[in-house]
Amino acid sequence: MTLGSDNVCGMSHPQFVIRSARDDDGAAVAAVYAPYVRNTPVSFEVEPPSATVMTERIISTLGTHPWLVAKRGGEVVGFGTCQRL
Repeated sequence: MTLGSDNVCGMSHPQFVIRSARDDDGAAVAAVYAPYVRNTPVSFEVEPPSATVMTERIISTLGTHPWLVAKRGGEVVGFGTCQRL
């Protein structure tokens, strides 16, 4: 799925591609998430998970729930997931 527009309000914006995560997205997702763990109160984690841990989370989640990544210009810039509590 591609979201966005090349021209919104006279400004150029690259499009986002939303797709299901794959196990090879672990490092990129970990890199996106790490600053939020380190520098904000939005995560209950104390240390950012490693690429290996994030890959394991992606693999285990995809068996039962969605995990999506947002890519812009070929780079993972965001992600979203849900899990049963």
